[in-house]
Amino acid sequence: MKRTILAALAVACLAAGCGSTAEKNDYVNSVNEAQTALTKSLSTVNPSGEPEQIATDLEQGGKVIDSAVADLEGITPPDDAEHAHARMIKGLTEIANTFRDGATAARDKDPTKMVEILGGIQTSAGVKELEAAQKELMASGYKFEES
Repeated sequence: MKRTILAALAVACLAAGCGSTAEKNDYVNSVNEAQTALTKSLSTVNPSGEPEQIATDLEQGGKVIDSAVADLEGITPPDDAEHAHARMIKGLTEIANTFRDGATAARDKDPTKMVEILGGIQTSAGVKELEAAQKELMASGYKFEES
């Protein structure tokens, strides 16, 4: 589960290349900083074990994503990245909400609902937004690597 979330977030946020302008380079560096902090924080999320611990881990993961969203909101993207940047923010916000929904299901001791919620992250609207943002950025000359 954790690997799936990190992969989805890395796809959205890990801009490792540079465009043809200093503005693109600055943008890539800003996104990289947000992504690094996010990945480091999310590496501690482990949704397994007792329901209360799962809920706590998922709530913390949602807060980490919220923090990454705040970081991204503080970045002014180049003109050719504005739409994709907004999609990244929307996608991450939706994933944070999914984490919170999963936490609620864990606290309610409803493992079926929790598995349904978290199992659908890979095909969720949030991940689809992240994937679309990546495609837009790549089309504008931003280079991405998978981690």
